[in-house]
Amino acid sequence: MLVKHHKIISAVISIVLAVALQVLILPDPVFRVLIPTVAVFIIGIGAYTAFYMRGLGKVQWWVVLRTVLVFAAWIGLFFIIPNNTLRTAFLIIGLPVLYYFEVTVGNAGEQLLFNELVISAFGLFMLLGALAQYFARIGSWYVVIAFIITVLLCRATYEITPHGLRSKWLGSVIIGLCMSELFWALSFLPLHYSVLGFILFVIFYAIWSLYYYYLFNQITTRKIQFQLGLSALFIALVLLTTPLSIIS
Repeated sequence: MLVKHHKIISAVISIVLAVALQVLILPDPVFRVLIPTVAVFIIGIGAYTAFYMRGLGKVQWWVVLRTVLVFAAWIGLFFIIPNNTLRTAFLIIGLPVLYYFEVTVGNAGEQLLFNELVISAFGLFMLLGALAQYFARIGSWYVVIAFIITVLLCRATYEITPHGLRSKWLGSVIIGLCMSELFWALSFLPLHYSVLGFILFVIFYAIWSLYYYYLFNQITTRKIQFQLGLSALFIALVLLTTPLSIIS
């Protein structure tokens, strides 16, 4: 039944999530209600995705995790948008995006993988930067969170590569350590959380891409130069157009 009605269920999930978020933040968000509700939604999405893939006869837990990370990142971006009008616009624009990622669960394709990674990494690093700026009490724990986020992103997306578990886990952990150290170093700079999150995302994507090509035995000098050059260009443009002060 889940397989037969998957498109309808995916549409319902997207609409219910968007409506629930809109209702919960108006007129003002109540965090003791909002946070548990969001947690239940994310767990529910993961459970449904797992049941659907079981119906297809191919339960792949890393694919389930990729879907959960996409929804978590999207919700995280929603929360850091500064006003209700923009949040509402984001919900409307995001509906077809969420539907697309849920309805294509289990589909093979490199472009789908890249799309999931971009949204997940961008949203989660932006959310991490915002939390570190506005809820600074837990301090060094954000370094641990950055490590966990990076490892999960890498391991879930490297699953499709032809190398063994050791190479996938080793690369994921090393990239996780690099990103957590980078987050710790950048947190000392007077950067707005959006700049911090963007820089983390750009560097993560460059490192992730190079190791991805390595796992497929497609790494070349030209690809290394392209990724490093493009990353340096994006970071330079952001830093040149951003005042080095916290924007409150």
